[in-house]
Amino acid sequence: MQRGWRLLGLILVGLFLFSLLGSACKGAEVSYSNSTYGFSLSFPKGWVEEETGGHFPIVSIRAPSDLPLVNVSLNYLPQDQTLAEFVSSFKESLDQSLAQFQVISEGEVALKKKARGQELVFTWASGERKLKGKSLFVLRGAQVF
Repeated sequence: MQRGWRLLGLILVGLFLFSLLGSACKGAEVSYSNSTYGFSLSFPKGWVEEETGGHFPIVSIRAPSDLPLVNVSLNYLPQDQTLAEFVSSFKESLDQSLAQFQVISEGEVALKKKARGQELVFTWASGERKLKGKSLFVLRGAQVF
């Protein structure tokens, strides 16, 4: 890794449509592990997992109906940028690219194994449909997933 850069991975920079997520996540789960980037996650049995071989996204996991969708991605950012600054920049890009973008909530979250993260919940319009998404940015040592 070059000096002046740190690894910023966006684990679960996914779009969850909460209206579908509640019923879709009940029942048996399957696990996905990635030894290259050192993470794992669980998702409902029957969902489709697709590794891309790239880093944006590393893997896509979606319900059989295509939504909800979880994308796990990586980015590299300048060393002097904080997680809060990255999340702010991410919000700005969503505001510019999604119709009727609106932040519902945002803030710090506590995760397993003392990991800390930032969560962003938002809505936007796609044609006549109003959609709701959630992005989770997780910090682990010098890496942010």
